[in-house]
Amino acid sequence: MSKFKALVLCLTILLSVGTAFASGTQDTGRAGTAPDNFNATGLPIVDAPVTITIAAMRNALHSKSFNEMAVVRAFEEATNIRVVWDEIAQPSYPEVTNLMFASGDLPDAMFPFIRVHGHEDLLMPLNELIDAYAPRITEVFAEMPNARRSATNPDDGSIYALPRLNAANANQVPYMMYMNREWLNRVGMAIPRTTDELYQVLRAFSEHDLTGSGRTDDEIPLSFLAADIAPLFAAFGLEKFPNNVTTIGDTVVFVPNKPEYRAALEYFHRLYSEGLIDLEVFTQDARQLAAKGNNGLLGAFVNWNDFNVIGSDMAASGLYELVLPLEGPNGDRGWNAFDSSVQLNAFAISARNPHPEATIRWIDTLWEEDWSIQWSRGPFGIAIERNADGTIDRIPTPSGMSYGEFRNSESIANTAPWVITAALERRFGQTAESQRYWSQVDRYTPYLPEKVFTYLFTPGQQDRLAILGTDIGTYVERRQAEFIVNGVTDSGWSNYTRQLDRMGLAEYVEIHQASHDAFFGIR
Repeated sequence: MSKFKALVLCLTILLSVGTAFASGTQDTGRAGTAPDNFNATGLPIVDAPVTITIAAMRNALHSKSFNEMAVVRAFEEATNIRVVWDEIAQPSYPEVTNLMFASGDLPDAMFPFIRVHGHEDLLMPLNELIDAYAPRITEVFAEMPNARRSATNPDDGSIYALPRLNAANANQVPYMMYMNREWLNRVGMAIPRTTDELYQVLRAFSEHDLTGSGRTDDEIPLSFLAADIAPLFAAFGLEKFPNNVTTIGDTVVFVPNKPEYRAALEYFHRLYSEGLIDLEVFTQDARQLAAKGNNGLLGAFVNWNDFNVIGSDMAASGLYELVLPLEGPNGDRGWNAFDSSVQLNAFAISARNPHPEATIRWIDTLWEEDWSIQWSRGPFGIAIERNADGTIDRIPTPSGMSYGEFRNSESIANTAPWVITAALERRFGQTAESQRYWSQVDRYTPYLPEKVFTYLFTPGQQDRLAILGTDIGTYVERRQAEFIVNGVTDSGWSNYTRQLDRMGLAEYVEIHQASHDAFFGIR
């Protein structure tokens, strides 16, 4: 598929859930029972402090407990809502929260990735609370009607969980590749344009002392986080997405059992077996990758941007140059894109929450522009600054830190249920760094698929995909790593594809096909 005219199926299948504090159900979704201590408008939300429990995902970039973060402390002071946090590490979050839902024991609220379908009796319907006490949520839903439609249960019309919204992510380049220009000059080579040229460059990096250590075994020719390799598969003929599907015409295609996918695995195994790919790509986290970048060990890397890995100063210096999507052995050249503007099921209130009015006002206040930008990008005066004209600029990242580390040091950031509307995005000033980033995105744009959108599934489809998608996705991820490390044999590939069939792959594809056809009105 050399023209890349397949449609991108970016599925928002959210497989997660909650934590342990209260249990059972009650009909407290109705507004109008607020206590005397509660203020329906303005701040603080309550005159005397109240405490709620929230389960939330903690990622590798969070260097402090949430209650120690500047944004969280300021928000608590402004609202008078005290939060007892259950911080669940990202790798164990799905398992831990699934157990909480299975037991019926939930905190007062939770975020992100809440598996709503089948657990509606444990969650509070939010419609009347939103109408009575959440003017900001109402305003955002009016501005982004697809967000409200996506959040509404089609069976009963209730909203059981709020989405996280980012208008800037409607057509997103997920990752880009960068290469050390100084290393290229020292080995006498140019930026690669094909997968074969990439191999030759990485090979040269591995054979020279480019770090100045006097050795040739501490250079890392190419590194990335495990998921970030996905866009590189497009050079072999089929885009590989997080949900592992694409379309050819109007036909949904599962990618990881196709010959093109196997060809990509064989190519990456060659790189790995010759020491051209970081041996820790399947185990490292973002902080470890950034440490390698800041220490000058990387010849090339794939990431959301350059400053996340090498820091703002090195990125601004131009040491690392953008590598455009590579042409594969059959002339294919493309890159992944997806729509992540609406992340479903990002914040929910449990049915036994003793302070539902205060909690809906808590999240409604968090959705206000000046709070959402801080929960997302970091606090005013530390990570961002407000200008006299109302625009907002980023404060430069301290030397020795990646932007991701800086952003997550004083705000929950990556996993918080904030909202970035188009109006708020326009307020965020274009620093030299952001201008450089968007110019890089512009250079990648010609290689993206023509249409990028998010599929929505019925509750029943979501329920099946939560099971099938988890099992199939986990299996594909594990075997992908094994194939890259150990190589692909005919017998191994045959066993792998047969196991996918046994895991319900046909039903998985059928559900996606049904959603595709419903979206496009195909009968």
